[in-house]
Amino acid sequence: MAQVTILAAATSAATSADIVLADGQTRTVGLFAAGALPGGGFAIMLDTPDADVLVGALTAAQPAVVLSGPGTYRVIRSLQTVAVGVFTES
Repeated sequence: MAQVTILAAATSAATSADIVLADGQTRTVGLFAAGALPGGGFAIMLDTPDADVLVGALTAAQPAVVLSGPGTYRVIRSLQTVAVGVFTES
């Protein structure tokens, strides 16, 4: 399985690259950091014709989830105190 960084580790607020899934596809999305993961601050958003919709979150207690297609997803990182990134694995 190939891991791809979609949001480089940093402390600044930022949005990941899009995760585009066709019907029936799945992809694991998760957090990575050199130290301990923070409690929260990572929203998983689903792209819609209007505003994105919150469909989940990544936290220290749940640092990875499996997304199902079809859909276009992205992860929004809020300001953090430790450098944290986001990866996918297919």
